[in-house]
Amino acid sequence: MNKITTLFLVLLPIFSFAQNIKVGPFLQDAEPTSMYIVWETDADASSIVHFGLDSNLVSMAQGSSFVNMGQNKIHEVQLTGLLPNTRYFY
Repeated sequence: MNKITTLFLVLLPIFSFAQNIKVGPFLQDAEPTSMYIVWETDADASSIVHFGLDSNLVSMAQGSSFVNMGQNKIHEVQLTGLLPNTRYFY
Protein backbone atom coordinates (compact mmCIF):
# COMPACT_ATOMS: atom_id res chain seq x y z
CA MET A 1 0.00 0.00 0.00
CA ASN A 2 1.45 3.37 -0.90
CA LYS A 3 1.69 6.35 1.48
CA ILE A 4 -1.20 8.28 -0.09
CA THR A 5 -3.58 5.33 0.29
CA THR A 6 -2.46 4.85 3.88
CA LEU A 7 -3.04 8.52 4.66
CA PHE A 8 -6.50 8.35 3.08
CA LEU A 9 -7.43 5.33 5.20
CA VAL A 10 -6.21 7.07 8.36
CA LEU A 11 -8.18 10.27 7.60
CA LEU A 12 -11.35 8.55 6.32
CA PRO A 13 -12.93 8.15 9.79
CA ILE A 14 -12.43 11.87 10.46
CA PHE A 15 -14.31 12.89 7.31
CA SER A 16 -16.98 10.21 7.72
CA PHE A 17 -18.21 11.72 10.97
CA ALA A 18 -18.33 15.40 10.10
CA GLN A 19 -20.26 17.54 12.52
CA ASN A 20 -23.05 19.95 11.71
CA ILE A 21 -23.36 23.09 13.81
CA LYS A 22 -26.90 23.24 15.17
CA VAL A 23 -26.64 26.43 17.29
CA GLY A 24 -24.06 29.17 17.49
CA PRO A 25 -21.32 29.92 17.99
CA PHE A 26 -22.33 32.65 20.39
CA LEU A 27 -20.67 34.66 23.18
CA GLN A 28 -21.55 34.14 26.83
CA ASP A 29 -20.50 35.35 30.32
CA ALA A 30 -18.41 38.32 29.20
CA GLU A 31 -15.82 39.62 31.65
CA PRO A 32 -13.21 42.36 31.06
CA THR A 33 -10.49 39.81 30.21
CA SER A 34 -12.38 36.61 29.41
CA MET A 35 -15.27 35.32 27.34
CA TYR A 36 -16.98 31.98 26.75
CA ILE A 37 -17.76 30.80 23.23
CA VAL A 38 -20.56 28.23 23.07
CA TRP A 39 -22.00 26.20 20.19
CA GLU A 40 -24.01 23.04 19.62
CA THR A 41 -23.24 20.22 17.17
CA ASP A 42 -24.87 16.96 16.19
CA ALA A 43 -21.70 14.89 16.70
CA ASP A 44 -18.88 14.46 19.15
CA ALA A 45 -15.96 16.69 18.18
CA SER A 46 -13.15 18.66 19.78
CA SER A 47 -14.09 21.86 21.56
CA ILE A 48 -11.40 24.16 20.18
CA VAL A 49 -11.56 27.87 19.30
CA HIS A 50 -8.90 29.68 17.26
CA PHE A 51 -8.87 33.42 17.90
CA GLY A 52 -6.76 36.55 17.60
CA LEU A 53 -6.62 40.29 17.09
CA ASP A 54 -6.92 39.82 13.32
CA SER A 55 -8.03 37.13 10.91
CA ASN A 56 -4.76 35.20 11.37
CA LEU A 57 -6.24 33.60 14.54
CA VAL A 58 -2.84 32.95 16.13
CA SER A 59 -4.20 31.83 19.53
CA MET A 60 -6.10 28.68 20.46
CA ALA A 61 -8.15 27.60 23.47
CA GLN A 62 -9.61 24.19 24.24
CA GLY A 63 -12.74 23.57 26.26
CA SER A 64 -15.20 20.80 26.95
CA SER A 65 -18.53 19.46 25.76
CA PHE A 66 -21.52 17.65 27.18
CA VAL A 67 -24.67 16.03 25.81
CA ASN A 68 -27.79 18.18 26.05
CA MET A 69 -31.28 16.82 26.69
CA GLY A 70 -31.34 15.45 23.13
CA GLN A 71 -28.34 13.82 21.56
CA ASN A 72 -26.53 16.99 20.49
CA LYS A 73 -23.28 18.17 22.05
CA ILE A 74 -22.92 21.56 23.72
CA HIS A 75 -19.34 22.86 23.37
CA GLU A 76 -17.95 25.52 25.72
CA VAL A 77 -14.54 27.19 25.47
CA GLN A 78 -13.30 29.97 27.74
CA LEU A 79 -10.95 32.54 26.24
CA THR A 80 -8.78 34.15 28.93
CA GLY A 81 -6.11 36.84 29.03
CA LEU A 82 -8.06 39.07 26.65
CA LEU A 83 -7.46 42.81 26.47
CA PRO A 84 -10.44 44.88 27.71
CA ASN A 85 -12.42 46.82 25.08
CA THR A 86 -10.65 45.03 22.22
CA ARG A 87 -12.19 43.38 19.16
CA TYR A 88 -11.21 39.73 18.64
CA PHE A 89 -11.73 37.45 15.66
CA TYR A 90 -12.68 33.79 16.18
